[in-house]
Amino acid sequence: MQKLLLLSILLICFNSAEGQDIQRCFTKEMIDLTDEAIPGYKEAVKSTLHEISSASQFKDDEDEIYRIPVVVHILYNNEQTNIHDSVVHNQIKILNEDFRRLNNDTNLTRDVFKSRAADAKIEFYLASQDPNGNYTSGITRTESNTIFALSLFNNNVKRSDMGGIDAWPTNRYLNIWVCNLSFLGINALLGYATPPVGAPNWPDGSAPSAPEYDGVVVSQQVFGSNNPLRPANLDVVSKGRTTTHEVGHYLGLRHIWGDGGGLSGEEDGCNVDDGIDDTPNAAAASQQQCNYNNNTCVDEPFNYPDMIENYMDYSDERCMNMFTQGQINAMRYCLKNIRHELVDPINAPIGIYENRVDNRHLVKIYPNPVENNISIQNKGLKGSYILSISDLNGKTCFNKSLNLNDFELITLDISFLNKGFYIINLNTNTYRINYKALKL
Repeated sequence: MQKLLLLSILLICFNSAEGQDIQRCFTKEMIDLTDEAIPGYKEAVKSTLHEISSASQFKDDEDEIYRIPVVVHILYNNEQTNIHDSVVHNQIKILNEDFRRLNNDTNLTRDVFKSRAADAKIEFYLASQDPNGNYTSGITRTESNTIFALSLFNNNVKRSDMGGIDAWPTNRYLNIWVCNLSFLGINALLGYATPPVGAPNWPDGSAPSAPEYDGVVVSQQVFGSNNPLRPANLDVVSKGRTTTHEVGHYLGLRHIWGDGGGLSGEEDGCNVDDGIDDTPNAAAASQQQCNYNNNTCVDEPFNYPDMIENYMDYSDERCMNMFTQGQINAMRYCLKNIRHELVDPINAPIGIYENRVDNRHLVKIYPNPVENNISIQNKGLKGSYILSISDLNGKTCFNKSLNLNDFELITLDISFLNKGFYIINLNTNTYRINYKALKL
């Protein structure tokens, strides 16, 4: 089986040399490979995806924003391929724009689908604390000469002993590996992801999985939209949405045409579906095009065109611009019930993002990160408070009593603190308000 798949990859590569075909996403094939190594894995994934798709009507606290800590592992073989931090930051920005529907091309969503497009209220930030509690940029860099396109079967990119880099704890971080997935200079494979395993209807430990391999892998040539490594023939994937697509898989979404012949066990065509009610049926992927005339399946009672705007198709990325509300419900269900440790504030690594307090916005503490002076803007608190600052070991470094009046601004000098992470607390019998801040 592995030899057959290797031959298939080689054929894809050589066909690419002539026709510039692109293997956009290898997720389904990786499920097949993993099932060969871990019998039952495909059934476990299928069960989980069915559970998630059945939850496409799931409603949770719609105002809650799920924030996912990310570590990006850069694998390079020379300085040219050691992509700059700015490319990583650009990709994180694209993820946040796409998942929050803040992308600047939402106007390209056709009228027939506008009511289905929505803000997922899922955000991503580069982790600022590594698994040992030390400060990190959220980016690791590993020099390697391994040809990862030929070692997909062994997950070598995710193994330090095989030329890759081990994952950070996959229950607490979204691990994204960025590496060279080309072969003989031909960029045939762009990315793949591990779908979630562990639907609530499976007893703990019964679903076979390899947690150390959980995450997303993206070709270094299509990571971010400002990437100098992208060749001209990959212009159709120039907007950094390969990562958006793969993170969609990671959060439980399938291709909108349903991957017939794979997990479903059925032939390709209109009888296969992604399990999400508000994505119209499609017979096949759109294959790098922006053809708004595509209508490969007849829908009832209304015959919708193929949703080439959807991030989970294979359209030219310049016409991708939306997730549907059903897809969003499914992803939020996954984060609430399956990948819940990622967004658990107790377990999650510290990251830098806008401070929020119980959705009340009673107080704002800024800037974050901070150098010398930190400001506390009161927006509704009254009375006596204790302000304390402690390090990550729980040691109190600063303690002060405050009387807060409406809309009062207080500025404190904390230049005496060493560089690092701190927890800032405002405490009374009524409120306990905690902020995580980085002192530069």
